[in-house]
Amino acid sequence: MTSSLYNKVRDAIVEVIPDIMDVKFGCRIRSKIQGYGVIEGKAARQRGEKEDTFVCMPADSVKRNTLGSFFCPMSGMKVLGRPITLEDVLRAMDKNDNAEGVSVNRDGRFVNILYDVSEQKEIYNDKNYPYWRLGKPLHDQSNECIEFLASVLRKEKTT
Repeated sequence: MTSSLYNKVRDAIVEVIPDIMDVKFGCRIRSKIQGYGVIEGKAARQRGEKEDTFVCMPADSVKRNTLGSFFCPMSGMKVLGRPITLEDVLRAMDKNDNAEGVSVNRDGRFVNILYDVSEQKEIYNDKNYPYWRLGKPLHDQSNECIEFLASVLRKEKTT
């Protein structure tokens, strides 16, 4: 997967679901810690601390075992956001006209649900649509899935 295509899809989702970037327990953050350089990890609010201070638990197990957790003032922290889930993708598609009728069936395959007015029934089209790996975030999805989402979440309306 090209990182630019992944970033394009991620940005399109974050634009319509901004709470992905809320600073709360479990969101990914990056902070420069004096003497240790730039550390990436997950945020956790320390009980009894000021609202603008978080504890960062490093993602790197060597640094986590060496440093433990450390205080991270918000002023020196970059919010990377939480992992994007299938729920976020479905919420973003719900707000995008290009995704009208697109859904996911119970095994994770994207489907296009059309309504045949003359027959008064729904028609399910899943031909050549990719699967979402259930239980995995966006960054763990296949190239085909990312490409499909890029085509569905584009801003221009297709006719």
